Amino acid sequence: MSGATPSSPRARLGAALAPGLLLLAVASAWWAGAELRLALPEHAERATRIEPGGDTFPKRLLDPSGRVTELARPPRRIASATLASDEVLLELVGPGGLVGVTRFVDDPHLSPDAGRVPTAVVRIEARAETLLPLAPDLLVVANYTRAETAHLLASAGVPLLRLGSFASFDDVFANILRLGEATGTSARAGRWVATLRARVERVERRRRSATPPRALYLAGGAYSAGRGSLVDDLLTRAGAHNVARDVDLRGSAPLSTELAIALQPEVVFVTGWSPQHGAATADALRRDPRWRDVPAVRAGRVHALDGASLLSVTHHLVDALETVEQLLYPSASAARRGDAR
Repeated sequence: MSGATPSSPRARLGAALAPGLLLLAVASAWWAGAELRLALPEHAERATRIEPGGDTFPKRLLDPSGRVTELARPPRRIASATLASDEVLLELVGPGGLVGVTRFVDDPHLSPDAGRVPTAVVRIEARAETLLPLAPDLLVVANYTRAETAHLLASAGVPLLRLGSFASFDDVFANILRLGEATGTSARAGRWVATLRARVERVERRRRSATPPRALYLAGGAYSAGRGSLVDDLLTRAGAHNVARDVDLRGSAPLSTELAIALQPEVVFVTGWSPQHGAATADALRRDPRWRDVPAVRAGRVHALDGASLLSVTHHLVDALETVEQLLYPSASAARRGDAR
């Protein structure tokens, strides 16, 4: 952070970041339902490549480690060790194609799909001893899954699919397409992604000529999301200027109350560990005298959002995008609803 004086916002941000990085990583992984949402560029190179594309089998799965496994036919016993793959596979193959999912898919605070997976499907963790007894014909893991776990599973002959990063909408769509190719549902996945992209593009078109409101995202009142994060991509596409960028915040990181106030946001979006916690955090912010003169508080534009959608790394993120757009531009959204009637 060259050029920052000891009292500047950038210097204060740097001081806040150093001791909190480990806590951030742990908190983010839990909160996101085991989907680490930090923007780490090297993860993009750690996804499985699939050859050939489309719905042609057999397929070769090329792991970043150099290991190659083959899928002779579309898998029918899929074990999903990430919340993202739980949610996407529910749409592509249905619960009948799954032998294991994460426990996070049962938590309505983490997943809009809570209640959709039958209890007969085993709840698993990304550990070899819990996965091998299921005899999966495909295991889906994250690009940050421990190398030793992946090695054990691959050595046992389990075809392994690593998802890519989740730092943008494009990453989210790429992972849906990757899962479609691996499961023999690429045509369906392609149509689905085309529909999702069309919804995103409609939002972007509507906001192209608008003056972006200054928006701030606060997670649990203590963290925000800057350049290179999925939340930043969402705010930008929804037509906002993410004020976390003004202090060069990168990825997900702690943000002090003093610095958040100094950014003078016109709209504040808050999530919590649960909807109740998010609502309580937003209410506490509104009543905090330190926030009294912040434009968002004066205008009554502090919004508690559903973290299960806003922090999603799957198709549910598009629902969050449309919700955020409506809150950023309430008059235009109301007019659109009136025209629809």
